[in-house]
Amino acid sequence: WSVFSSTAIKTSPCCLGESRKIALKRLVQTESRHAKSPHLRAPYVEFMQDYLDSNHMELAPPLKSGQIVYYIPHHAVHRPDDPPEKIRVVFNASQKSSSGISLNELLLPGPRLQLDIWKVVTRFRVDKWVFTADIRQMFRQIQHPPEDRDLLRILWRFDTSQPVQEYRLCTVTYGTTSAPYLACRVLQELALTSQASFPLASEILRDRTYVDDISGGGPTLEVALQSRDQLIQLLSQAQIELRKWASNQPQLFNKIPSEYLLPAMSSVCLENDEESQLKILGLCWNPAQDYFHFLIRSVP
Repeated sequence: WSVFSSTAIKTSPCCLGESRKIALKRLVQTESRHAKSPHLRAPYVEFMQDYLDSNHMELAPPLKSGQIVYYIPHHAVHRPDDPPEKIRVVFNASQKSSSGISLNELLLPGPRLQLDIWKVVTRFRVDKWVFTADIRQMFRQIQHPPEDRDLLRILWRFDTSQPVQEYRLCTVTYGTTSAPYLACRVLQELALTSQASFPLASEILRDRTYVDDISGGGPTLEVALQSRDQLIQLLSQAQIELRKWASNQPQLFNKIPSEYLLPAMSSVCLENDEESQLKILGLCWNPAQDYFHFLIRSVP
């Protein structure tokens, strides 16, 4: 089964004005930048193709008379220290429409549901055998019902020689005010409804997860393995995938496909104290020796 969540709107979208023109302008500007820097075009197209192939966006149906819609502009962000081909596509739901109102101004941010990070770190250090994993594309695993999707329209074309097409984003979208709350609330609901059938996984989602960073384990290897298996089974029922697995015990990840593991989990790295390092919850963790450490930049 799939996880659905309605858009958290606090007021009627009737106050939204025209937004297609500015979205089209941003698309043309993006295409102009791609013409000057062709290496940025391919990853952008790849990102959009993955969105479409994953059914996370769909071609928008024709507009009905008087229908209220909102078009979200999008652009790419490239960090200077990232490889040239690595980009992040940003959806800007804070762009004001012609009425001076943006979609984000209509959305409820919801209460802060993230756990205090120190609590998650402390619980991580309690168990002898531990594992960590990330939820793959967390926001995109939660679908919006079709009636909400016209407020999440975008403009795009895979070939600049073709007409611009209208698409609708089908899932919770980063760049919208309500996205963090909706994603965390879904995990809380999964934890609540699975207490009887998956007690260990329920506790992990409730008390040992920080946004999309999951940490689990147990005082014995048997309990840790049960926790891992329950977590995988519970989230797979909601079509939520886990990636970037890591552990201080090879038996906790030796049945996980290698492409789902962090590079530090290779047998070579685990035998090398220097290479077996990764980031977890803002800290550096050496899973082979199982300790946290800090990297401090030298002061000039």
